[in-house]
Amino acid sequence: MKTKKCPNCKELKLYSDFHKNLRNKLGIQNSCKKCLSERRKTDKYQITESKRLNNHKDNGVIKKWYADYKERVKSMYAIEKNRLTDDLLSQGFKKVIFHKLLYINNYGTMYKISSFQAFINNKLVIKLNKVKPYLRVNGYESITCYGTEYRVHQLVAIHFMNHIPNKHHLVIDHIDGNKLNNHISNLQLIGNFQNLMKGRYYKSNESKLLQYLEGVDMIEFNTK
Repeated sequence: MKTKKCPNCKELKLYSDFHKNLRNKLGIQNSCKKCLSERRKTDKYQITESKRLNNHKDNGVIKKWYADYKERVKSMYAIEKNRLTDDLLSQGFKKVIFHKLLYINNYGTMYKISSFQAFINNKLVIKLNKVKPYLRVNGYESITCYGTEYRVHQLVAIHFMNHIPNKHHLVIDHIDGNKLNNHISNLQLIGNFQNLMKGRYYKSNESKLLQYLEGVDMIEFNTK
């Protein structure tokens, strides 16, 4: 293990006890971490550092450095975002019209790309998050975006069946009656009256079946 003597505390310490400094010949700071920490707590250091920062602010050094840094980060984010977008589009996903980072496929599966702020907070790592819809009381899967609720089967119809919402004149119906099956093959556009009659038909048949089962006597078979 490489060691170095700190000029302040006069102790022989490992390289890991020193901060990195690529400008130095050894690649580390002259003083150890402990000595630098104690020096930064002194009033003299605080006054000197504040003067240095004020000079940089007056000369526009910090503003220029931050602007350059932000531009570099934006270009990095754009490259990663385009890569993930191309992957999703190649897999049959489509961009949701009301959200620039949300994508949906014909099964109703949705993914969201990390925003620029999340990209910075996660130390310049972009993520592809799967959106998990919540189940409404009426049995439909839904999501909320920008304060507006959207049902998953409606989003599938809008993006893959060219459906345009028209105040319930045409509604999206689940063919097999399973409200959780949002695949495009299970969806159809029908009139609101047809949808209501279909719902009454299923409910009446279900009630008749329950009445029949209640009237059936349970027979026990004795096996010898």
